[in-house]
Amino acid sequence: MPRKDLILLDITNPQDPRLPEFYELYGKVFTLPEEREPIEGFRTVLGLTADPAVARDFGPISERITLAVDPATGKVIGATNYIYYGYGEAWAEYGAAASCQLNFICVDPNHRGRGVAPRLLRDMEEKLAIFAEETVPATRGFLFVTCEQNNPARMTQDQLAADIRDSGMDPNARLAWWVRQGYRRLDFAYRQPPLNPGQEACTYLDYYVRFLDGEPRPTLPAALLAEHLRRFFFVSVGKLQVDMQANPEWRLQRRDLAARDTVAVIPSR
Repeated sequence: MPRKDLILLDITNPQDPRLPEFYELYGKVFTLPEEREPIEGFRTVLGLTADPAVARDFGPISERITLAVDPATGKVIGATNYIYYGYGEAWAEYGAAASCQLNFICVDPNHRGRGVAPRLLRDMEEKLAIFAEETVPATRGFLFVTCEQNNPARMTQDQLAADIRDSGMDPNARLAWWVRQGYRRLDFAYRQPPLNPGQEACTYLDYYVRFLDGEPRPTLPAALLAEHLRRFFFVSVGKLQVDMQANPEWRLQRRDLAARDTVAVIPSR
């Protein structure tokens, strides 16, 4: 059950004084080089999403970090980082009002299994509905959340060992937890472009989706997924600092999606 007594605080300002405390927790969980973002990357993206020029080119966007604070100690014991995208009338034929890219969720190892993560996920979903109502009030449609998940079958033994050591959990058990939260894998060859210059693309991730209307949708429109990824890759991953149009990971996925009408949602076993 979600823990109800937590204090939840949103970071939307790149100069928020709580950002280093968040980053300390983040650094304890994400240690693999291809997965980890420097603190400057978070500051850059938080600033970009408040830029009117970004909204003009990529539609309504809102990047946030939400902290879960233990009221008894005042310590940050969990956090989510996510970004909302609003779709207007131009996207009405695809049926979605807004989407969310959940970049990650992390919980202090000493507080796991106590309802922190479910509380953060519920908060993110509730705020997505509010974002849709405030940003695209004339648009009616479904809401969906996507996230990346490590696929143990595509990780090297060193990557698996580091993942288990630093996260403190078995990656297969982690996937089972996400399935219980309602997330399902998309039948799509996903590759995350490098988070920073000099890094490699992350090739052992799968892409998962959760629909918030409770309807077990069998597919996601391919054009809608392509637009969702365009905003995610250009703003959050590339930070508008690299030529994402020339990025091989984005070009391959864009071409794949352009050749389809829909992307299948793989049922849970």
